Amino acid sequence: NVCLTLSLIFAATAPPPTSFSPALPQPTTPRPRPGPSTPAPAPVDTVRPTLFPTSFCEMFDFGDGGGDNCTPNLLDVARQDPELSLAVILFERAGLEDIFECPGSFTAQMPVNSAIENIDASLMDFLLQPENQDELRNLLLYHVLPGRLLTSDLQPGEVETLFTNNYVDVSLNPTMFNTATVITADVPACNGIINTIDQVL
Repeated sequence: NVCLTLSLIFAATAPPPTSFSPALPQPTTPRPRPGPSTPAPAPVDTVRPTLFPTSFCEMFDFGDGGGDNCTPNLLDVARQDPELSLAVILFERAGLEDIFECPGSFTAQMPVNSAIENIDASLMDFLLQPENQDELRNLLLYHVLPGRLLTSDLQPGEVETLFTNNYVDVSLNPTMFNTATVITADVPACNGIINTIDQVL
């Protein structure tokens, strides 16, 4: 099933221990910042490829984000919630960690584990194939909105997503994105907020 498939992927790619645990470890210390005596870090592209260049971050910087490399960012916060462990695996599998290094701000709709487990197994198998990473990435970008949009500020209608030229439909009472209902709203991070939802968009 979907949960087993994701668990096997996580076990194959994560450092020991290799068994999947939904409760991912909570960060205990902020990311190290270079001090006066610390040599300047190597350029990012010499350490690992950057999926989104600075120009992408600037496209969605509305001036109210938390700044580059702030902590805890959206993905850091998601990692602290056991109910979002499968969503975190998918964002990492899609190579989208870099987007959460952008200042933002963003509003991320994160499906809880039970929502991801309900995805058709054949569709999940398709999305997890390396050659289909673009499809997985686009699906997840459809879950992220530019800007810090508190649920109290939402208006009914279409809202643009980071999946270019694609919109999600917002309705209220209860707050819904398309047919997904918000479970927990406005979870804060340094560069945006998270809404947990009960379906994959």
